[in-house]
Amino acid sequence: MQVDARGRARRRVRLVVAVLVPVGLALSLLASAFDAHQQQDRAEQATRADLAVSAEALVARLGGQVRVASTSASLLTPAAGASWDDASAAWEGHLRVLAGAPALEADPAAAPGPGPVLTSGVAWLPAPASPADRAGPVDLRPTGAASVPGEVHATRVVRLGSSSLLDALASGTGDADGAAAVAGALAAARDSGQPVLSAPYRATSPALDSSDAGKLARAGAAQQAEAAIAVPVFDSPEAPGSEGERRRRLLGWTVTTFAVAPLLDAVTARPRDAAVVSDGATVLGVLAEDGDARPAVGGRLAVTVPVAGRTWTLAAEPRDAVGPLAPLPLLGGAVLTALVVGLIASRAAAELRAVEVAADRTRALAARTRDLESITRNTPDALARVDGDARLRFVNAAMRRAARVTDADLGSRVGDLAGRSPVMDSVRALAHHMIAISEDRGVDGDADPRRLISMSAQVEGHWYEVRAVPERGTDGTVDSVLVVARDVTRFREAQDRLTHAATHDPLTGLANRDFARERAVAALATSRAGTALLLLDLDRFKLVNDSYGHVVGDQLLQRAAERVGADLPDRAVAARLGGDEFVVLLPDATTAVADDVALRLVAAFDEPFAVRGEEFAVGCSVGVVHAEPGQMAWDELLRCADVAMYRAKAAGGGCHQWYEDHGADRARQRLTMAADLRRAVEEGELSLVYQAEVDLVTGRVEGVEALMRWTSRTRGPVSPGEFIPVAEETGLIGELGAWALDRALAEVTAHNRSTGAGLRVWVNVSPRQFAAGQDRADLITLVVDLLAAYDAPASWLGIEVTESALADDARAVPMLRALRELGVGVAIDDFGTGYSSLSRLHDYPVTLLKIDQSFVQELGGSGAAGPRAAGVVEAVVALGRSLGADVIAEGVEDEARYAALRSLGCDLAQGYLFGRPCAFADAVRPVEVPGPVLPGMVGARLPGPR
Repeated sequence: MQVDARGRARRRVRLVVAVLVPVGLALSLLASAFDAHQQQDRAEQATRADLAVSAEALVARLGGQVRVASTSASLLTPAAGASWDDASAAWEGHLRVLAGAPALEADPAAAPGPGPVLTSGVAWLPAPASPADRAGPVDLRPTGAASVPGEVHATRVVRLGSSSLLDALASGTGDADGAAAVAGALAAARDSGQPVLSAPYRATSPALDSSDAGKLARAGAAQQAEAAIAVPVFDSPEAPGSEGERRRRLLGWTVTTFAVAPLLDAVTARPRDAAVVSDGATVLGVLAEDGDARPAVGGRLAVTVPVAGRTWTLAAEPRDAVGPLAPLPLLGGAVLTALVVGLIASRAAAELRAVEVAADRTRALAARTRDLESITRNTPDALARVDGDARLRFVNAAMRRAARVTDADLGSRVGDLAGRSPVMDSVRALAHHMIAISEDRGVDGDADPRRLISMSAQVEGHWYEVRAVPERGTDGTVDSVLVVARDVTRFREAQDRLTHAATHDPLTGLANRDFARERAVAALATSRAGTALLLLDLDRFKLVNDSYGHVVGDQLLQRAAERVGADLPDRAVAARLGGDEFVVLLPDATTAVADDVALRLVAAFDEPFAVRGEEFAVGCSVGVVHAEPGQMAWDELLRCADVAMYRAKAAGGGCHQWYEDHGADRARQRLTMAADLRRAVEEGELSLVYQAEVDLVTGRVEGVEALMRWTSRTRGPVSPGEFIPVAEETGLIGELGAWALDRALAEVTAHNRSTGAGLRVWVNVSPRQFAAGQDRADLITLVVDLLAAYDAPASWLGIEVTESALADDARAVPMLRALRELGVGVAIDDFGTGYSSLSRLHDYPVTLLKIDQSFVQELGGSGAAGPRAAGVVEAVVALGRSLGADVIAEGVEDEARYAALRSLGCDLAQGYLFGRPCAFADAVRPVEVPGPVLPGMVGARLPGPR
């Protein structure tokens, strides 16, 4: 059978080759020749249309030249009552004005201006005087030759463009061929009474541009062609009716010349195929859209351009014309023939393929069986098939390992294999489930959501996701269930990592704010003994972070997190809220347990941290709050812990404080005060008072300290001890400090300028003012701008900072040093109450040390406190001498302390003894110092600020 099919296929192929192929090719050749003929016709029609359009444009250009010639003739015709000399002179003047040529009295050698048309020049040629000479042939001769009766000369020439034949004739030279061509045009114009275009002749001047030369070269012309238009001028505006009358009444001619190449370049409607412009056998130029196109020699298509008695010709050869055969029909016929041949050949081969299909299917079925066996054997998924009777019919290698079954178990009921492994239990449960729902009549099994159920099972550290798919027979009933168990261990591990990353802090590994909130919400709703929250903030961490950098700061936070999370009760959650704040959540905990955890945390932070070979004593302040079941929400719980933590901070740090309701009341009061303070800044409720700084020896007022006061409309006078800390916490201190600097500098500048004094005003500055804010400059920029605004010397201003601010803020010393270099005074306020080391104190750019009033109050007291305070004051005075700084004592209220300070060598003093804070004018009044001023007294100092 296979041999017969192959024989029939060969016979059909031979028939196709012998008959159909020659016929198809012959038809293809005929169609190709017919299509080529049609394409040639279309190309010729398009070329003719282009030539016709270009001819119209060329006629328009030549018509413009004819109009120029006619206009010049009409200008020359004399008006009634005018002499001929006057008419010719007016003609030449009008033409020069129209062409922009120089006037008659101008230098003749001057170059003419550019003409409004393409005309090279216009000339007046008077007719011969004898009527007989006017009737005969025109003999055009150059001007200046021996005059012969009957000759015609160019007597007046107006040059409008480049030089032309007219210029040569007027100068006594000229080409004979050009003169003959113009003479012929003169004779024709005389006889016809109409403008006549001369035959083209060689131009006298070779002044050509590059584009003209290229076009003439491509057209085969040796030099640029020129033509002339002759217009007869009679003794009346209208030409006589008969030829004899025209010859008798002829006065002369106006002749205009133009270069042919520029005229052709001015033609805008150019043919797509390059066209040769010629006058008889003379080639004038080329018209084409493409300036570089070369015309075909001897173009078949031509269009005549009749104008002013002559005929120019445009000839072109279509570029798009095809050969004798068109490729597309030929190709189409060949393709069609090939398709027919292929169709018959394919039909012939169909029988052979039908024979081979059966063998191919047999082989494919065997290969598919092998593939399925390979897939089921090598797939990482564990596969099992359970029939409708819940018997195990197939398992692959992965399922044998996961379900712990063997080939001997095939055919057993899956219920009998329960307990082998969690995966086998899932196979049994899902198989029974699928078989049960398949028996539920009236339900679409494919759309039933119950078929989407899956189970998880863990075997030897591997997690499996087990799913089942019902397999239906030809009658639509479920005859088996395919169970797939996929190892999802890596997926679960990745999911666990993502969950951990979403719920834990990446730096410390502790839980993050979101996780702590989630656990706290659950604990507040379910804990029976109540929930405790500990909020922990590191003490002096900012100083370490600013001084040693973020790398050391991050390592310190990691060490701190280890201590926070160590030795916590069961179910406790340690989390980092951000920055250096941590929380410990104690679900179902009593207050005693919370207090014990807080004590252990504080004790754990008493030990210094070792980071990169350095030890850092960073303590912690802990706020503790306990909420009964259902008493607080998470936000309220965190707020209360925050209030308690700030109480611990206020207590000096390194301790824990419990939340108290009156503490929350104080916090709310501070928030209200912050709002009132912001309004006070806007409404002008703030003011400055001043306290004098007096020389203890001379009693001279050396300076004043500016003190801020707030008189509220609702609160009345508010103590600075109340509103300054609130301004520090809320960030308003920057705005208040800037206002105080501006106001104090304005006061002292006005006083010093009016009195000639050199007093210095001292203004307290907060550490928050050192750095620039969102809408304010840093301290140095602010001071420089204010000094420039008031045009005040820097010695009139002093800045006071506390000793603790210098120690805690690393930015303070460089900025104060810069201010000191400007000449601004720098004072350390409350000196003796901070913890500056002597080595660091040596680096401070100070000009004034202010002894805290706590030491001044103890001077002259009974017991050991008095001598101890005197020793401190004496030491500070000695320290100030070594640093080159003055020393001032605060809080001097009586003469006993004044005398003690003067005897100890203190330079300056301020206090109620010299007057309470008051207006600037009152503060700078002279004061009387108790006791005599002794020569050589220890406290004697040079006047003026340092």
